[in-house]
Amino acid sequence: MRPSSASGCQSREQEKSNKEQNKSSNPYKLPIGIKSNKPSGSTQKMDWEKLYEESHQLKLIVNQLRDENIKLKTKNVNLEKDLVKCTNIIEEMEQTGNMKRFYQTPTQDNQMILNLKNQVKQLNEQLNDSKQELQNMKKTSKYTKLTELEIECKQYQDETIRLSQIIEQLITDNIYQKQFENEQNKFKEMLMQREQLIKQMQQELEYYMEENKALSEKLQQMVQAYQELDKIYNKYQNEAKNKLKIKDKQIIDLKNDIDRISLNTKQTKQITIKKPNPQKFMDKSLNSTTKRDQSFKINNNTNNSTNNNNILSQSVNRSVMDLIDEPVKLNDLSEIRLELRLRLSSAQIPIVKLDRHLFNQTSISIDFSSLHDRLSKQPFLLDKPDAMLLARYLIEKHNQQYPYNININLTQQNEIVKSEFINIIGFWPIYDKIESKILEISISKLFVNIISMLEQKLNGQNFKYFDLFSLLDSFLKQQKQQSLQQIEYQYLLLKVIKDCQNIRKLNGSLILKYLKEICDSNDNEDENALEELLKYYRGQQKRNCFFFKQLRLKQEQILYLFEVEQKVYDPQIEQGIDKSSQTYLMKHGLIRSYSEPNFYELQLLQEDEDEEDGEQLYQEVFHNQLKGKQSQDDDEDEDKYYVEDNDMNDDDYQLDQNSNDQNDDYSESEPKYQIKNKTNKSENYDEDEFENELEN
Repeated sequence: MRPSSASGCQSREQEKSNKEQNKSSNPYKLPIGIKSNKPSGSTQKMDWEKLYEESHQLKLIVNQLRDENIKLKTKNVNLEKDLVKCTNIIEEMEQTGNMKRFYQTPTQDNQMILNLKNQVKQLNEQLNDSKQELQNMKKTSKYTKLTELEIECKQYQDETIRLSQIIEQLITDNIYQKQFENEQNKFKEMLMQREQLIKQMQQELEYYMEENKALSEKLQQMVQAYQELDKIYNKYQNEAKNKLKIKDKQIIDLKNDIDRISLNTKQTKQITIKKPNPQKFMDKSLNSTTKRDQSFKINNNTNNSTNNNNILSQSVNRSVMDLIDEPVKLNDLSEIRLELRLRLSSAQIPIVKLDRHLFNQTSISIDFSSLHDRLSKQPFLLDKPDAMLLARYLIEKHNQQYPYNININLTQQNEIVKSEFINIIGFWPIYDKIESKILEISISKLFVNIISMLEQKLNGQNFKYFDLFSLLDSFLKQQKQQSLQQIEYQYLLLKVIKDCQNIRKLNGSLILKYLKEICDSNDNEDENALEELLKYYRGQQKRNCFFFKQLRLKQEQILYLFEVEQKVYDPQIEQGIDKSSQTYLMKHGLIRSYSEPNFYELQLLQEDEDEEDGEQLYQEVFHNQLKGKQSQDDDEDEDKYYVEDNDMNDDDYQLDQNSNDQNDDYSESEPKYQIKNKTNKSENYDEDEFENELEN
């Protein structure tokens, strides 16, 4: 036996006694209200507050136990380290054989080691006991009830949150319902007002229907009266024609009689020389004088029938005199061309509807006086001298010899007059609502800051068109802004030309008024929408830009010339110098746009579909009638007319290659144009060249 065995036994006994003391004096007891696993006979219900306090105490105890457990663990680790050191010392002593030290009385170090080991064991036992107590506490019914109560409490909290959200939503729904009811009441009031308006409109409609019936009856009476007058007029006209035929025959007979009398007088002279007989000579002279008097009366009657035409020719020839020395030149028509383009654009008259305003639909040809009257009326409204010049240019034949006396009954075929009119006037654009809005935006952007400055210069003044443009450009340059493009100048003029006499006398106050209107209207518009329209105008997309559409309209107007059937005689074509617009397009092709219309354009196209279909049917029937009539007239006409080349200085169908300055577009001399040779290549077409061509 080792000498230390007795001490080991003593230490074990001390440990057991310490355990018993610890068990008797255990600080981690259950709370007062919680009993150990003893079952209670009567299940008494405890208050919620007591349960809450007990749960709080239990939580505190658990936290204390956790802290002590951590402390004991740290002690256990330290003791294990000391144990390792001691075991190492014992092993060294056994290996060296120095056992004297081991069997000697225990030193202080050894005693400390033993004490520490005892403490480690005690702490481990306390740990195990605390774990068992915790498990016992968890197994108790009160602890489980506490956990259940906590779970229920959380559920109640969630339910209260959910119900509060529902209540808030109901409150908001009630507010929206009230708003909906208010709006519904407003709509009901609007419906009542609309119904009242409908009733009023129905009453007005009935009133107008009755008036329409009365007017239709009056119209029928007027038509009947007109038909009767027409019959009477035809009768008198036929009688007058018959009388004229009879008089013509009488004139021919009288001429024959005069010839016979002249022969007889010669014979009588010869006879009187030989055998003078005064009685017979006197009788013959009397007969001749009476016949001459009769012929003089007939001639007077024929002269009276032509006096009316002579009076009209005299009134027409006041500005040109009776004798015309030279033909009308294109340079003399430069301002007339511009004015007609503006007036046709302002009246929204496309090339398809030009026949209605220029010709009488019942006849194939037109005379000088009727063309002069039509050019001086709506929608052309030319001054009488300007209408005279243009009518001369359209009616005079190209093989006319000068000088000659003007004839107001001089006629020309409608198709020839129309082709000449289109060749002279050129392209006139027709703007829809979106295009006009775009141009108004671009103009208002430039003039919105200088309206007050322009008011002093424009108000109460009259300008020529090029003087007006130079004035506006000078103001824009002072403000360091971009000058107006040709299409913007043209749009500004066509909005004002309706109320002006001509382009040589433009009213400045009207221009100022229009600029103010567009500036005020665009201030109220959405800026994003205006920017989108300006992007479309400036042509950032090549296929769907504003200028591409204008070029397309221009080309369609050129192609419309192909439908005009006429006799064309051009000596330049026979000589190999082919410069007309039609042959140029046939050889070199046409710039085609594959741009589809946008949403706004589709809406406008749908509105105009019915009108265009009716126009096409009307034009087809009209052209078929013209073909039939012209085929009959072609056999009778021996004169050949030619269409002048489109390669002139003032031709509007050619696009400008050399115009770099946009401000000189509206000078007194019109710009030159030239069509580019690009067939079906709109994607490869440069945007800068494209815009320059269209602006010109």
